[in-house]
Amino acid sequence: MTLAEVVITVGIIGVIAAIILPTTLKSVSSWIFSTSNAVFLSKLKEATNQMALNSPMVGYATNDAFVDEFSKYVKIAKRCTSSNLSECFVSRFTTSTQTINVNTSLMNGVDLGQTVNTSTLSGLVLLDGTTILIAYNPTCSMSADDIYNTSVDKTSCMAILYDVNGASIPNRVGADIQTLNASVSSCDIR
Repeated sequence: MTLAEVVITVGIIGVIAAIILPTTLKSVSSWIFSTSNAVFLSKLKEATNQMALNSPMVGYATNDAFVDEFSKYVKIAKRCTSSNLSECFVSRFTTSTQTINVNTSLMNGVDLGQTVNTSTLSGLVLLDGTTILIAYNPTCSMSADDIYNTSVDKTSCMAILYDVNGASIPNRVGADIQTLNASVSSCDIR
């Protein structure tokens, strides 16, 4: 094999790698976010099911009172109030149409798309690095039968925005950032 043949072969391999590598990396990133999302939702379901067995999921006067109880069932590294959410969540993230500034655009459950939930948001950083903004709806009702029924979604009283890889990029809704009973598509940039 001559030097020219080696150079041509390496060049062809380089071109093929340049074509295939971005698609492969995107697929791997998508798989990682999908798996991390499934793990978080599983942990959340387990935590809310355990919480429902030990205390009611309804009747908390404020979001802080709910988060105090919820914190007993998840491993939390840090908790933030509505006045310092960017200490627990990225300060800016993007949706398909806009960039949202957490400290000025997200204050309560209404900002997460809930029509009647005006409770202030709390921020949580879990030990696994997942970051959460949570708003509990104090007017939510769930029957006693629902609390012990494992098929009932115990998260229905909460609006949650979460980031499965913390402050790491891409910080985009639909990739590493997801919503549960929430929507940030209607957020106003303030």
